[in-house]
Amino acid sequence: MAAGAAAAAEAKAALATTGIAGPGGGTKEKPVGLVYIGCFLNGRIRVEECHFQGNRMEVREAAVERAVEILWEELTDKEEEV
Repeated sequence: MAAGAAAAAEAKAALATTGIAGPGGGTKEKPVGLVYIGCFLNGRIRVEECHFQGNRMEVREAAVERAVEILWEELTDKEEEV
């Protein structure tokens, strides 16, 4: 999803999230709070599985916060500078 978003926007970076924010829709295998975050940056893709607690708004806010953190981590990755 993140790579597709970047391609559609002709961008070098994009974030994407998908998951179950609740309050309903969760199962034992895919509980409420399960979120996948995708980060695309300059051709690299990173995907992270996250499990957040809280109500729908709290899960969504936590997902956004983590997505931005992931992008920041990728942008400041010192190994890429070598």
